[in-house]
Amino acid sequence: MKDQFFDNTRVQEFRVCPRKYYFRHAIDLVPSGRWSPPLVFGSSWHSAMDEMWPLTTKDAPKMGDQEVVQATYEGFIETWVKEGAPHPDDMTGDEIQSLEPRTPFNAKEMLYEYLLQRRDFMSKCELIAVEQPFAVPLDPDNQELFYVGRLDSGK
Repeated sequence: MKDQFFDNTRVQEFRVCPRKYYFRHAIDLVPSGRWSPPLVFGSSWHSAMDEMWPLTTKDAPKMGDQEVVQATYEGFIETWVKEGAPHPDDMTGDEIQSLEPRTPFNAKEMLYEYLLQRRDFMSKCELIAVEQPFAVPLDPDNQELFYVGRLDSGK
C-alpha cells in the first residue's frame, strides 16, 4: 500500500465533499490553468510566517508593529503573485468579492491581529525554526497512514 498523508486541507475537503476529495487527491484530477485560492492563500500565509518570526523573536532587531506587518505582508504578496494570483493593486471589486474571505486585504488584517496576540510571547522566544513540519501516524499499527502539517516554532 502506498503511504497516505492527510493534512487539514485534505481532511476538510473530504468532510465537505468526498467525491471532490477523490478526484483531487486520490486520482490527482485538477483543472488545468487555474490557481486554487485556498492553496495559494495558505502558501502565502506560510511565507508571511517565514518573515514574521525572525522579525519578532528574542534576538530580532527592534521594529514597530506596522513595520513588521508590512514586511510580512510583502512576503505574503510575493508568494501570492508567484503562485498565479492577481496582485492586489490589479484586483477588481468582482475578483475581491469572489475570493472572500481569502484576499490579501484580509491577510494583512490577520497578520496584524496575529502579531498583536502573540508579540509578547514571540519576543521571549529563541527562534529555532519557522513552522516546523510534522508527520504523525494516525494508527500506531499502520505506519503508512499519517496526519501532516506545520507547527509555529519557538523556544
